[in-house]
Amino acid sequence: MSSVYQDNRDGRWIYQIYVFDPNTGQKERHQYSLHLKTSIPPTRREKQKVENLKRDQDKLWRERIRKRGTVTTRLSNKVDEYLELRDRRVKNMELSQRTVEADRMVLFTFRREMTERFGRLQLKKVTEDHIRDHITKGRTIGFTDKGCLSEPSLSLHLRHLRTFFNHFKGNGELTSNPIDGIKFDSPRRNLDVLRRDTPTGSDWDTLFDHVKTKVLPQTERPPTYLIHCLMRTGCRVGELIDLKWNPTEPYETLDGGNKPSYSYLTPSMDKMVIYSKRVLRSIDVSHLTDDVFKQLKTRFPQNKTYVFGNPNSVKNRRMDKDSGLPYYRSNIRRQFKVFLKECGLPPYPLHSLRRGFITRQVDNTQNIVQIGEYVGHTSTYMTEHYTRTDEQLQRVLVQGF
Repeated sequence: MSSVYQDNRDGRWIYQIYVFDPNTGQKERHQYSLHLKTSIPPTRREKQKVENLKRDQDKLWRERIRKRGTVTTRLSNKVDEYLELRDRRVKNMELSQRTVEADRMVLFTFRREMTERFGRLQLKKVTEDHIRDHITKGRTIGFTDKGCLSEPSLSLHLRHLRTFFNHFKGNGELTSNPIDGIKFDSPRRNLDVLRRDTPTGSDWDTLFDHVKTKVLPQTERPPTYLIHCLMRTGCRVGELIDLKWNPTEPYETLDGGNKPSYSYLTPSMDKMVIYSKRVLRSIDVSHLTDDVFKQLKTRFPQNKTYVFGNPNSVKNRRMDKDSGLPYYRSNIRRQFKVFLKECGLPPYPLHSLRRGFITRQVDNTQNIVQIGEYVGHTSTYMTEHYTRTDEQLQRVLVQGF
């Protein structure tokens, strides 16, 4: 017997089922979240989605009960079962495809290493020592020909493994998570690297003036215009690469926690509507209408879909060949390195343009909340990560004291 119910506090849906255990002669209750939040009470469409998820879970349990005597608890089978569940969540727009691809890469690597060393290892037999040996190999030798993993990459690797074991701990197949006793860096501890890669005030001004002189003659290719927009809007690189002239699909009407990210320019060319990182925002770009967007529309009429499309692209499986393709991120990064070299600046990463924009705005306005909403941050804590006090501002503060 199975059922679903909604938590009235946050709208989460919980699945529970009672299964008869022949060994004890009693019914066991299994209860776990469906990873779905809806309005309270749910709409008709949301109810249908809950019923579909419940039907999928019932099907899984019927299969488990039917094969209870022959079902294996080997690690390799559990990896396949877990990834199948994650793929269904992608189909229901509850997870991004990028997250599941990272899960698949990490779990396939972990399963291969455990199988080569210990053979047919059971899921319950995986201990903290197995995880520590796995970490040691990743830190010293690596799992591929590319060499050993860096500490941030290793931390990301372990976070995916922790989510994997927490899933089976949540449904009762494991009593503990073997990774709980292992400490590793979280993304928030890498603030020194993040702040080091933020351009100083003088570097920012030099680069900004140089890019502006490139844009004004109106002879550059779209990557130069895109870099110019990055420095004047603080958008993420992917948001501008995928920027379209008009919305091609009514994404706002879709349900689900992980709707596809999208960005488009309004017909008046004075606003950008962006949905990214589960945040929908509309930002004013009227200061770029004449210098950037109208020039791109006139000079590259073949880019009928993407604002910063590649005019040389002629093949695309998803759209008409005359619509153009967006540039690859590597194309933008290569052009950015050329500008850095021409200005004699350190090799800043491309994302440093976003950090530099936020830092300048915070120094000028001191309104972290408003800036965070403009650039699409979910909390002011994240906005503070992107800021730092550069040398010029430090001198001003010292003079004030």
